[in-house]
Amino acid sequence: MGQELQVICDCGYSAKALCGSSRRQYGHVFNYPHRCKSCDQVVTIDVLSSSHLCPSCGSHDVVAYGKSLPCKPRGTLFTKLFDSFSRKAVGDYNEAYSALLRNIVGQGFCSATNTMYGMPDQNQLCPSCKMVTLRFGIATLYD
Repeated sequence: MGQELQVICDCGYSAKALCGSSRRQYGHVFNYPHRCKSCDQVVTIDVLSSSHLCPSCGSHDVVAYGKSLPCKPRGTLFTKLFDSFSRKAVGDYNEAYSALLRNIVGQGFCSATNTMYGMPDQNQLCPSCKMVTLRFGIATLYD
C-alpha cells in the first residue's frame, strides 16, 4: 500500500510526496520522498530506478528523507546461524528497527531490496528555509 504524504513547514512551504507503491507497481516501483538540492523542492523518487533524477529539474543531486534499515533474512540457515552465534547483534538490530518505527508517519517495506523505509513526522530539513522544521503527515492511502 502506498501513502501520499503532506509536507508542511512553519515558513509556509508545502508539498506532497509519495511513499511506497500500489499493488500494480509492487516489486517494480518504490516511491520515497527526497529533497532536491538543485531546485530546493521535496520530490518523489523511485528508489528502484536505475537513475535517481529529480522529476522537477532533472538533477542527480537528491537526498532521501527519513531512514532505511535492511531487514535480516527470515527462515533461512543464515538466520538460524546469525541468531545462535550473535545474540548481541540480533539485539542491536531489533533496537535499531524499533527506533526506526518511533514517530513514523510514512513507512513502507520494499520487497525488492528487503528494506524498511520510515519517515519521521517532524524535524526534517526544509528545502525552502533550510531550517529543521519540516513536518510530514499522511494525506491519503492508495493501493
